Amino acid sequence: MGANRPPIAIGDNAWLGGGVIVCPGVTIGENTVIDAGSVVIRHIPDHVFAAGNPARIIRRL
Repeated sequence: MGANRPPIAIGDNAWLGGGVIVCPGVTIGENTVIDAGSVVIRHIPDHVFAAGNPARIIRRL
């Protein structure tokens, strides 16, 4: 398909809600939860709950 895009990395036991959009090259950490409908444009660390557009850390797990 032409364009080379960096891969998305999703850690073990990460949960992504319905309709989540993850931009190319983003890493989502282990044991992380991303709320439904969120747009992930930056790396999300391990053990957090993130939500929003753009997704931001709401709390540590």
